[in-house]
Amino acid sequence: MHTNYVSPVEHATNALYLNEILSNPELYEQLLSILKEFDNNIINISALKSESSPYSPEYMILTKNHQNALPLNAYGDGMKKALLLLSAIVKSRGGILLLDEFETAIHTSAMDSVFSWLLNSALKLDVQVFLTSHSKEAIEKVLKSNPTLQPHINLYTLYDYEGTNYIRMMTCQEAIHAQENLGLELR
Repeated sequence: MHTNYVSPVEHATNALYLNEILSNPELYEQLLSILKEFDNNIINISALKSESSPYSPEYMILTKNHQNALPLNAYGDGMKKALLLLSAIVKSRGGILLLDEFETAIHTSAMDSVFSWLLNSALKLDVQVFLTSHSKEAIEKVLKSNPTLQPHINLYTLYDYEGTNYIRMMTCQEAIHAQENLGLELR
């Protein structure tokens, strides 16, 4: 079983794994719908070979607002991070994906759709995903992203009691209950 790791800042390196998504019509349509959360005018994304970097393509995004496609670098870190997460889940098919501080650079308004797509795709592609975060908002959005996925989500917290470290496991429903009814802050 193979394992892939995505660091909190990997999106800044332009390390994307989009080839499989760009060549699969169903995944490509899903990708476009996610990208439209960032810019509703997006029409297309494509990979072009670059003379300056012949081994890694330059991703170009065509929108209704511009006559020519713009390079992905013209967009913000949120879109780059979403693309990285989406491509990493496909690359991890049948394996394990480790996402450290997964919410970094993603605006809260786009989290629902990005996280829902990520978790749905993980289930379809048989990927076990481990997410780490210090963001209460991001954890809450994952827990509530899609009720049909809740049986597949567990939350683990680490805590210290009298000098000994412990791990607490909660099902998704238990975690939601702890947040809403017991006021427990999960991070």
